[in-house]
Amino acid sequence: MSFYHQDRICSTLEVGLDDYLEARHGLLAKDLVAFDGTHFQVLSLPAQPVWPHRQPLVSREDFESNDHGGVLWEERTQDSWPSFLN
Repeated sequence: MSFYHQDRICSTLEVGLDDYLEARHGLLAKDLVAFDGTHFQVLSLPAQPVWPHRQPLVSREDFESNDHGGVLWEERTQDSWPSFLN
């Protein structure tokens, strides 16, 4: 059995702390790992995939805060917004 501190995991995977924490949270939310505050345990895969329920993005604010598709909204001009967001 091996134990690694989050700094070592980030260094090995070449990811920042924020990305590590987001990934850890995602694994916990999907019940793929258990965490007791100190140690992780990898759990068995569920019989069916676990998909998070997401609300549709319908407003400019929704897209600015929740669109993880790589669109950099702050770099867009007002003229380039889709018409339904104006």
